[in-house]
Amino acid sequence: MKFRGKIGTKRIWKDNISSEEARKRRERIIIVVSVVVILFLTLFGNYLTQKNLDIGIGENLLLIALVDINIILLVLVIFLVIRNFVKLFFERKRQLKAARLRTKLVLGFAGLTLFPTVIMFFAAILFFSGGMDKFFNIKVESSLEDSLDIAKTYYSSSTENVLDSAKEIGEAAENSNYFKKEGLPRLKRYVERERRVRGLDLVKVFSPKMEELASSVGEDIPEKSLERLNMSVFEQALKGESVATIQIVGYGDVIWALYPIKRGNSVESIVMTANFVPKSLMAKMREIETFLYEYKRNKLYKEPVVTSYLITLAVIALLVVFIATWLGFYLAKGITVPISMLVDGTKKVAEGDLDVFVDVISKDEISLLVDSFNNMTQDLKMQSRRLKRAYNELSSSNLELDQRRRYMEIILRNVTAGVISIDKDGILTTVNKAAERMIGIKTSKVINRPYGEVLRPVHYKIVMSLIEDLKNSKEGFVQRQVEIPLEDRTLTLMANMNDLVDEEGNYMGMVAVFDDITEIMKAQKMAAWREVAKRIAHEIKNPLTPIQLSAQRIRKKYLDNIDGDGEVLDECTRTIITQVDEMKSLVNEFSLFARMPSAKPKPNDLNKIVKEAMNLYKDANQNIIYKFKEDKDIPTMNLDGEQIKRVLINLMENAVEAIDKEKGKKKEERKGEIKIETSFLKYLNVVRLTISDTGMGITPDGKNRLFEPYYSTKKNGTGLGLTIVNTIVSDHRGYIKVMDNKPKGTKFIIDLPVSTS
Repeated sequence: MKFRGKIGTKRIWKDNISSEEARKRRERIIIVVSVVVILFLTLFGNYLTQKNLDIGIGENLLLIALVDINIILLVLVIFLVIRNFVKLFFERKRQLKAARLRTKLVLGFAGLTLFPTVIMFFAAILFFSGGMDKFFNIKVESSLEDSLDIAKTYYSSSTENVLDSAKEIGEAAENSNYFKKEGLPRLKRYVERERRVRGLDLVKVFSPKMEELASSVGEDIPEKSLERLNMSVFEQALKGESVATIQIVGYGDVIWALYPIKRGNSVESIVMTANFVPKSLMAKMREIETFLYEYKRNKLYKEPVVTSYLITLAVIALLVVFIATWLGFYLAKGITVPISMLVDGTKKVAEGDLDVFVDVISKDEISLLVDSFNNMTQDLKMQSRRLKRAYNELSSSNLELDQRRRYMEIILRNVTAGVISIDKDGILTTVNKAAERMIGIKTSKVINRPYGEVLRPVHYKIVMSLIEDLKNSKEGFVQRQVEIPLEDRTLTLMANMNDLVDEEGNYMGMVAVFDDITEIMKAQKMAAWREVAKRIAHEIKNPLTPIQLSAQRIRKKYLDNIDGDGEVLDECTRTIITQVDEMKSLVNEFSLFARMPSAKPKPNDLNKIVKEAMNLYKDANQNIIYKFKEDKDIPTMNLDGEQIKRVLINLMENAVEAIDKEKGKKKEERKGEIKIETSFLKYLNVVRLTISDTGMGITPDGKNRLFEPYYSTKKNGTGLGLTIVNTIVSDHRGYIKVMDNKPKGTKFIIDLPVSTS
């Protein structure tokens, strides 16, 4: 398997021109040649030890040389095996790429081959040693010799039997005159009878001229065996010699015997007998004789042969292990090289280089893996381009959406109306700054939470009533004025609630938009009360003057002229005049409230105005401590000085009365403190004026209604003082609020916007 690869945009060809590859190629050639030489020498040595020739001095020296060469090759193979494992060890120690995988493959192949190879090696040794011991056993040698003797004895006795039968048949026929012409018919019957009686396969009688006088042939003897009989045998019989011979045919042996019948010195006839042995015992006997000879010769080379075989088996076993390790290295290279290239390519891809291409020349599954990797990188490259285009488009869309979202957030953040949205599961999804400010909640604490968990019970009831009205509304929205009680005040809101539906008409939740109309409602109430005050002042003031004048005239005309009841007249007229004055004061208050002059701001120093107002009360109330903490960084402001002074006087008057009304103490024992503080809030561009006292304080319900016209906690109060204060502060575009002072009393906070001259 060859590999060539390209990582990044540059091809790296791993071919035979590199020195490392050339060295590995030389090693492979040496290994193949060594294996061929080992096999050749092993086979040649076995040939020399097993050939059926006498081994001379030259062959002995060659055999010794082959054994020595096998030993050298054995050492060489051991060296190569150890070298492979040492190389594997150092590769793993240096932590080369894929060294662990290479180690597993090599050890796996070596383990798979080593176990069966060792078993086969020792089994072969035991089998071969046992076989050699059994083969060169003394019983085997004696059995071979006995088998040879038995075969020789069998053929000797069979030959004698056939020859004796020929002699006896011939002599009996001679004595019975069967050889004469008149006795020939009886000779034939005699021959047939004798063949059967003696168990012969053939009996024939020939004349000296080789004419057949009588014949009896059995079924087992081959028909053409007589034709193959050598004529020299007949010539010996014609000379008067008894002849016995054994003829080997392809499928057995024929034992022949010829006995001459003499009359005087001449041969009168020849008797031939034969027996057929179905299997060639003669050939077997010769094989046994040859094998016995080779057995005795090979016995002399038992030890050298065993040693040679042991060395050969060791070489083969180690060669198998070496081939297994080399095959493990080869297969590991076929796997690890492309895997290493894939690892490098994967790292490049992880770093963002999608131009990686790995080129492997192979036709196995590795090439499929590499092709899949290349296809993946190409797909990733194309997908990356598409993603970049989509990302750019999406970025543009997101930028546009983000701009729209920010624009909507800016609108929601800066809009004066409070906005709250709830999804279809009742989760709060939007709360703008105005809503936070109005109802006193934090977006970070309530967003993405069910509204039922974050709303107070009183607020939850209001929301549920709006939702119920929305469900019953056919138009899909509801508008209603609601009052939201907070810790320090009550807000009057105009709430608008709508269903949220998408383009397909699917319900998505609800959105509530509410405006704080508290000040509007106060202004409306104040305008209404001003109109009432205007009418009351007009209707009441007109008759008061005639009443007062009439009482004064009655007092002047009749007080000195009435005897006895003058005191009653004096008291009644004085009461009328006093009450009319009080009613005029009340009417003047109404008239002042109804005809509240507009503010005429001009550059003023707020600290100076505070000092002037405070000086009016310092000497009049010795039981009260007055403190003023001024901020000298306050800039000059556009203020109506008289109206601001009136605000301070009104608030200090209320503070003095609150301290004087403290329960449980006499008036001269009642001690209190009135503290006025000014501060410049640069980040808001607002000047804060704080008036606090240590009086009896105000109830929570009183705080909510404190600035309403005609609401008063004093018995003789008109309820217009704080209303006028609120009006003056509002005319200066300011804001006033009331809260409890610590540890006791009341604190008024007035925020006035800065407007320098």
